[in-house]
Amino acid sequence: MKDIADMWIHESFAAYAESLFVEDQYGHDEAIKYINGKKGNVRNDRPIISEYGRYQKSPGDMYDKGQLILNTLRGVLDDDALWVSILRGILEKFKYQNVSADEVFAFINQKACRDLSYFFDQYFRHANIPTLAAQTVKDGDSVTVRYRWEADVDNFRMPIKVTTAPGKFEFITPTTDWQTKKLNGIAPEDFKVAEDLFYVNVRLRSSYLDPQREVADVFAANTIAKPRRVFLKAAPLAVRDFATK
Repeated sequence: MKDIADMWIHESFAAYAESLFVEDQYGHDEAIKYINGKKGNVRNDRPIISEYGRYQKSPGDMYDKGQLILNTLRGVLDDDALWVSILRGILEKFKYQNVSADEVFAFINQKACRDLSYFFDQYFRHANIPTLAAQTVKDGDSVTVRYRWEADVDNFRMPIKVTTAPGKFEFITPTTDWQTKKLNGIAPEDFKVAEDLFYVNVRLRSSYLDPQREVADVFAANTIAKPRRVFLKAAPLAVRDFATK
């Protein structure tokens, strides 16, 4: 690294490699349990990238939070072949070099063919993780969800998987502005966020519509519940062949 403030480049990727080993030996589901078992160790009290030029290394969150962030990035890309090529590409391109966060981020953007600067800024340059605020309302047989991101980065727009039908997770692309979407065949309380694949906070409120009111009125009148954080305990090791996937 060019500055010890970017020590996370060493340690976050090394910590994430643990989960790749679990995946290779015991399968994807066990690897996800292993990664999520680290949530209780994360403090979210300082940005992972420390202040440059002050010989201030990344905080302890660079290990477990770093692993969770990289797993989240894998979920955002939703393309394991691409993800593997990025991991291998970083090792090949930057071997025998001192490297900075900006160089790593630019490489990932180039390989992914998209601008993920909003993601890197939020997760690495701010202490807080983003919060998905969502409210579901049932009106007769119809369920509508309203959602947006609450984040430090103004243009934060990370796609995330949620339940849009019974047993079906699909991507939505929230921004920091409210959006609405009709859901198919699920009750308000059955709306879920794929928190095992995306390291986020969730604020969720579910309600049933009074026949005398309109859905828009309910959305306008209600505030979203306080943040909910789920910490999963580490599970016994027990990942498909990642290298050949």
